[in-house]
Amino acid sequence: MGAPVELLVQLAVVAFPVMVYTLLAFQHGLTEATRLTRSIGGFFSAGPPL
Repeated sequence: MGAPVELLVQLAVVAFPVMVYTLLAFQHGLTEATRLTRSIGGFFSAGPPL
């Protein structure tokens, strides 16, 4: 594509969550998509269990 790999990786990191949210919104509606993405984000941002 002629673009540096560093730029393409950053673009993919941003585009993937947007694509997932869009697919969830089409299948389940905006409210449910927002709830699911927050739930998934909370799972990944949580610290290790004590």
